[in-house]
Amino acid sequence: SEAASVSAYAVLDYFGGPGVLGTGQKVDVDADQYLDLEWWEGVYEGADTGAPQATGAIIEGIAGTFFSQERLDGFHEVVDQYPGIEVMGEPIAADWNREKGIKAAETFLSRFGPEELDYIWAASNEMGLGAMITAERRGVLVASGGSTPPEENKVAVFTNDVTPESVARIKEGKIIAET
Repeated sequence: SEAASVSAYAVLDYFGGPGVLGTGQKVDVDADQYLDLEWWEGVYEGADTGAPQATGAIIEGIAGTFFSQERLDGFHEVVDQYPGIEVMGEPIAADWNREKGIKAAETFLSRFGPEELDYIWAASNEMGLGAMITAERRGVLVASGGSTPPEENKVAVFTNDVTPESVARIKEGKIIAET
């Protein structure tokens, strides 16, 4: 889906690509500019595909269902073009549920640890909030809001959907970006 592709560009941006976050080339953005898929595609046209560097994990919705697969496809359509962005293991289904998102993030952090895992991308904000809770409990959550370069041995959370709660977590710097 387009939303998943947009959040994939936010991952690239944060981990070294051009954009508004992280360490890559900064792009000037007008105050009223909508950062939609067309905008991101324009920013990344001709960009160095080797610049973004990160390893991450994916929490998906209900495995094998249309909407979950659409979001996975949208994310992969973008990140698969960038060899420095690696997805570790297979996605873990959390059924669009926060508690299951917590458990999925616990599994990823137990399996890989923050020294191997730079980000978790969740296909919905409920699961992303679960990932954020887990990383925060373990003391490995990036809480910079994207305003500083990625911290070593910390995990950044990216997600989809927008609710008042997830927007509040973005304002607190606990979720880097969502669409």
